[in-house]
Amino acid sequence: MNMDQPIDIHRQTLATLARAGNDMTAPMLVDFAIAAANEAAARAIAAAVTQLGYRADVSPDDDPEDDEEALDEGSWTCNCRKQLIVSLEAIIAAEAELNQLAEPHGGVVAGWSSFGNRRKP
Repeated sequence: MNMDQPIDIHRQTLATLARAGNDMTAPMLVDFAIAAANEAAARAIAAAVTQLGYRADVSPDDDPEDDEEALDEGSWTCNCRKQLIVSLEAIIAAEAELNQLAEPHGGVVAGWSSFGNRRKP
């Protein structure tokens, strides 16, 4: 895999948020997905990330075969949410922080998203 690929994806997502009319200088709720091998690992990751101010919940993956990066059959996801002023640097730092917490439990950040902060008319 090209090591620049995740950064390119981050840049594309940030550009999409900006084009949609979001204020990139104001906080927005960002969701990070952490893939975990089982429910116990996902719950341990959730407990760890809440100590850093993330809101977290866990859920079983519907069909791990759909995810090329799925850890194994029956994998779970820890969904982490936090208000951030999004930038490439902020996303990279958050992913590094989350990966550091998830790694001891066999987890890995699988992506991020946001609905942005654009006010609807």
